[in-house]
Amino acid sequence: MKKFAFLVHPRDISDMARPLPWIRFVPNRIQDVIIRNLRGRSGFIVWSKFNVYDKAEGWIIFVSLTGEQIMSLPRNYVQRRILDAILYAQNNLGVQLVGLGAYTAPITDAGKWVIRQNQIKLNVTHGDSFSVAIAMEGIEKVAKKINRPLSESKIAVVGAYGLIGKALSRLLANKCKSLYLIGRNEFKLSALCNILESASAKIIPSLIIEDISDCDYIITATSYSKSLIQSSHLKQGAVVYDLAQPINLHPHVIKDRPDVARIDGCYTNIPGINLGVEMGPPAGTTFSCLAETIMQALEGEEENHVGEIELDHVQKTRLWAQKYGFTHADFTNYGNKLVI
Repeated sequence: MKKFAFLVHPRDISDMARPLPWIRFVPNRIQDVIIRNLRGRSGFIVWSKFNVYDKAEGWIIFVSLTGEQIMSLPRNYVQRRILDAILYAQNNLGVQLVGLGAYTAPITDAGKWVIRQNQIKLNVTHGDSFSVAIAMEGIEKVAKKINRPLSESKIAVVGAYGLIGKALSRLLANKCKSLYLIGRNEFKLSALCNILESASAKIIPSLIIEDISDCDYIITATSYSKSLIQSSHLKQGAVVYDLAQPINLHPHVIKDRPDVARIDGCYTNIPGINLGVEMGPPAGTTFSCLAETIMQALEGEEENHVGEIELDHVQKTRLWAQKYGFTHADFTNYGNKLVI
């Protein structure tokens, strides 16, 4: 039976109460200090063990650092915390494959840093190839529902040169009318524009988040640890497909703008699989990066999928999903059912 593990971490301090209920009774100012100073085996929690169709066995391992801490603490310290969790999975649980959830991927250079470590003998995936596949499925599904064809629409990708954003930009560049590439690094935006120079869509790079205000669809795919998009950035009736973790659009924006539809990005149906814990997505669903890790384990594929996303592998994960019945979950907004 194939054994695999998937790394998660709390989006913010409040998420720490999922595996550690007692921490809600600790004053906020002390919680942060405690979490930052955990070391070794105390720096992660084996949160859940679950069975997949009697063909694979999985563990969810909770790395006890928030998204903001992962992006702000010294990189080598955070990487060490992640490596400790992976080595425990490899050496103590007998895991042959590990998936990197949320910020454990970008902080390890999309997994490339992990496979360079001499102690690592297992395979590694960031799981984001299927994130691209399921995001495209979701975006095309909502376009059909609201009768607003992508081919006639202006689309913005916020975090356009990131791991997922770049692959989505490559796919969307021949599906929409105009594609706005939003990022903070002019050199990386320019490099992405060169890749897309033969695209059918009009390509518009921008360093300014306000430039999304003319867009029909906004896809958020950043590694920014705080809310990024404000009400003033969104046109009337805009659709925001928010696949960033932590989220890039704060609930107060949607409360103030009922005309805007925000969709929890990349939630995936995993029929017949009980993860044993509640991580945020509705029951019966999970994050697409975990879904990809599960599928790779079921397929017994002994390869690393780290670094840049290959569109051929995106297509392979689509085929895996068809085989196992993994589809885009019903649309939700902050976990609540969304009717469009």
